[in-house]
Amino acid sequence: MVQKVIKRVGVITYHDGINYGAFWQVKCLSQCIEALGFDVSVVDYKSKKLTYEEFKSLFFTKNIVLILRNIVKLIRFRISQRSAYCLISPDRVAELDCIVYGSDEIWNFNNPLINYDAYYFGGHQSSATKLLSYAPSFGTVSLEEEFPAGLMDNLKKMSTVTCRDINSYEILKNMGIKSK
Repeated sequence: MVQKVIKRVGVITYHDGINYGAFWQVKCLSQCIEALGFDVSVVDYKSKKLTYEEFKSLFFTKNIVLILRNIVKLIRFRISQRSAYCLISPDRVAELDCIVYGSDEIWNFNNPLINYDAYYFGGHQSSATKLLSYAPSFGTVSLEEEFPAGLMDNLKKMSTVTCRDINSYEILKNMGIKSK
């Protein structure tokens, strides 16, 4: 059997959050993958719900000074983000040889800004693309919770799964998914 050579890698994460932690996580992850010799793109995906909730948190206030500060902050972040990594649209994911999910709380379906979004669990992929995770987290999700339909099946499609905290490790272990 001939193995497909991986050249083009896509990263799916919260790449355009208006905070320095999210910015540096995706920038550093992309640079590390590039240093290994791969062509890296960040998939420019964000649900309409998350877009709306972020917009609401920045601009739904009567404080005009805060609105102006947030506009400046948003513009600065967008300029930095667009120059920090190569973005591709979600409809180009099929062109990639490998998708890396992480490294953030992309699996935290308790986050009221996102809830459950199958996209961050591989729910959008064709079987031809190699899927893996690098340091995502379930965040505040606990073992006792009911998990959304399809979540486990999507995670089982991943060839390699890593996580960044004990809670996420225990959740994956409970699902029968080996993680590192």
